[in-house]
Order: sequence, then structure tokens, then C-alpha cells
Amino acid sequence: NADINLNIYKHVRQSINMKNQTAVILLSSGTTGIPKGCEITQHNMVACISAYQKRTKFLKKFKDESIVLNMTPWFHVMGLVNIFSILLIKTYSTVFLPRFDPKLFFDAIEKYEVISVSIPPPVVVFISKTPLIHNYDLSSLRVIFCGAAPLKQETEEQVKDLFKRRIFVLQAYGMTETTAGIIASFAGNEAPGSIGEVEEGIY
Repeated sequence: NADINLNIYKHVRQSINMKNQTAVILLSSGTTGIPKGCEITQHNMVACISAYQKRTKFLKKFKDESIVLNMTPWFHVMGLVNIFSILLIKTYSTVFLPRFDPKLFFDAIEKYEVISVSIPPPVVVFISKTPLIHNYDLSSLRVIFCGAAPLKQETEEQVKDLFKRRIFVLQAYGMTETTAGIIASFAGNEAPGSIGEVEEGIY
């Protein structure tokens, strides 16, 4: 439309109701019914990012600046919330992989001294079984955040053993409709094989 003015320098900021203002529309496969586009409000995004910050603040005890690796697509709620959260936390930097490639994955952890990764269960299963893991220095890795599907406790314990129990495996549960995680494990209070406890602010 030729009448639309896209000059960002003339943009006038307006006050909005954050609880009603749509921030993004993400497509859901239909966890709560038929496939649909879910309107995620500004308020939802802020609440979710705040919860992420609280859940990950313990990383600072390992390193002042945390390097985190994410490879979940940004069109997926898990990927979008992760990338927004990381970008808004000044002590975090992110390494993003557009897809899972075993060599690239392990190379990135070693090269950038990645402290945490956010990955789905199939990648955790791969880590637990591949001999490739012994070819890399992965000593910087302290946390695996796992979501998007269930993870067996047996697999979780195998990964912890591989890292000589120096690593946390923290699961979470969420949906597009709820702006990602609503139940999550917290470091130091996690139960093996469990997705954790209800996040603060969920009602």
C-alpha cells in the first residue's frame, strides 16, 4: 500500500495495554485443539523472559559472561523465547546453529566454551550414545536445557555420567499457547526424569 509510511525515524511511540497488545503470532500444531495461529501478547513475552532470567541466573557462578548455544528455529516458541531472552540479558551471548550437525555442534561448544545448550530430546539421546563426544573438550558445558518432548530418566542419567556428574540436565514443559515453558526444573532443586514445578506467574 503506497499510503503506508515506513520511515522509522518519524515513528511516534504510543502507549499500549501490554496485556492486550499482540507481540507475535506463532503457529501451533494443535496441542490444545486444532492447528492455529496463537496471539502472544507483549505481557506474555515479558513474563516468559523474566522467568527465563530467574531460571538461568545460577549460570553466573560458573562464568561472568555465559555463552549459550541454541538451534531451535525462531519460528518455534522455544527458539523465539530463547533468542529474545538471551538478547535481553547483557551477560549472555549466543551461538546459533541453523540445524543440528554433530560435528558443528561439538565444534561450537569447544570453540566458544559454551556453558549451556537448549536442545530437544533426540539430540540428548544422540549425545548419550555417540563416541564423537570423546573427541572434544566439552568441559565448559554445565547445563542442558531440554524441552519440546519427553526425555527418559535413563537417558538423562547416562548423559550426567558421561560428564562425570558436572552437568545439570533440566527439563521443562510448555506450549505455543502458553508462550513456551509453564513447568520447569530449577538447578539444585531438580528431580531426575521430572519436568519440574510450575513457573512463577502461572495461574
